[in-house]
Amino acid sequence: MFINFHLARSLVTIAALFFIVSVSYAENLDSLSEGQSFFNQGNYTKALQIWQNLAEEGQPEAQVFVGLSYANGWGVKKNIDEASNWYMRAAENNSPSGQFLLGLHYVTTGINQYDVRVGIKWLKRAADNGDKGAIKFLQKAKKRRWFSELKNDQKIDQYQLEREGKSVLEAISITSNSVPKLPAPSL
Repeated sequence: MFINFHLARSLVTIAALFFIVSVSYAENLDSLSEGQSFFNQGNYTKALQIWQNLAEEGQPEAQVFVGLSYANGWGVKKNIDEASNWYMRAAENNSPSGQFLLGLHYVTTGINQYDVRVGIKWLKRAADNGDKGAIKFLQKAKKRRWFSELKNDQKIDQYQLEREGKSVLEAISITSNSVPKLPAPSL
């Protein structure tokens, strides 16, 4: 049996990289949990230190936690601009929570129409990525006519239909085991 040496070496390298990335990801999750544990104990400073290290390495969930810490003054002096910076980093790393929080920041603190449009853009991106808070906010904003940019946005209505359809399916939860066996029709 002939095995291409270069192909075999490449496969081993890919497998090793996958293992390293998997272990690193698991360690990040452990560290996030460790930070959460310190936070739950009221040690906000230690939680922030843990999250800050992960956030600086590019971990989006940690970036959201650091942003929330700055926004609320947990373990650090309250600083809305710094919170916004961390939300932006998380949003750019495709974190739906970061996108939602960044969008809210822009629409609630925006001083001009441009800021509001940027906020709505981030809220829509969060909703597209499945963030339930963003979906609810956009639906409420459209219903209450808070932003003229949402007036004719049909996508926001679609979020509602998708949510209602999913909850109906979950409510009836039809599976192959729950469908009653009916007798075969007679001719």
